[in-house]
Amino acid sequence: MKEAIADILGTGDREHSRALGRAAYAVMRSVVARSLESGGSVVFEANFHHGESEPWLRELAAIADTRVLICRTPLEENRRRFAVRRRHPVHIDDLEEEWPPEERFALQLGVPTLVVDTTSGYAPDLEMIVRFIA
Repeated sequence: MKEAIADILGTGDREHSRALGRAAYAVMRSVVARSLESGGSVVFEANFHHGESEPWLRELAAIADTRVLICRTPLEENRRRFAVRRRHPVHIDDLEEEWPPEERFALQLGVPTLVVDTTSGYAPDLEMIVRFIA
């Protein structure tokens, strides 16, 4: 969504990129809330942060049966994948910046949560992940 918004409003500097990111999160929240309120199911993926994302994610989780998957890899694997990924110009990233600690993404929503190691495939395996979601 951020990339689609940037395609219309332009990319700009880091502050503009962050403003577009905030707008994208607001759009996603609205779309997800409306979908859930109408009885739909959604898969909602983003870099959700412990503390700042949890209040509004709890509100969404209260609307429907919710499961959280947290995908993890070691920091060096994250950096390697990030470096080779083709990214839209709206993403102003610096690979040399300090990366947030893993705990920043450990959501506490009071719903079933499964941590998945995606370093090499999936651990637990895909069949178990699908059972968890279902």
